[in-house]
Amino acid sequence: MTEDINETKIIGDHTYQIEKAKCDDSVQAFIRLFKTVGPALSDLLPALATGKKVDLLSLDLGAVSGGLRTLAMTLAYEDLSYVADRLLKNASVDDKPLTLNVRNEHFRGKSHEYLQLVWFAIEVNYTGFLGGLVGSLQGKKTAR
Repeated sequence: MTEDINETKIIGDHTYQIEKAKCDDSVQAFIRLFKTVGPALSDLLPALATGKKVDLLSLDLGAVSGGLRTLAMTLAYEDLSYVADRLLKNASVDDKPLTLNVRNEHFRGKSHEYLQLVWFAIEVNYTGFLGGLVGSLQGKKTAR
């Protein structure tokens, strides 16, 4: 049985397809992502462990303020760009390749949609890991 390596999502007026990254790209992106986001996880994960899918833009800012503060101090454009370049390597928009040059023009004035796409690529590539983290927190919550 083979696993589907492509997932599709509509963001704004376009349909994006993310192909799961090959192992080297995935691991390299994960290490950079974890080094960047890791310090903020202890503050962010409890807010995400609600038992339902959470839209990052709808989080209670008071509940995640410490994590956001830490993330603001650790996140750099170079890190986001590095992760995006690896996870969006084989992405497409409306069935056309989403190369770096196309990306820069396509998302002109729509950086919020670009960030949604990067988050979607992270979900596609690391959903098992992210789900495991949130699940372990939920397990701890119910054990108390």
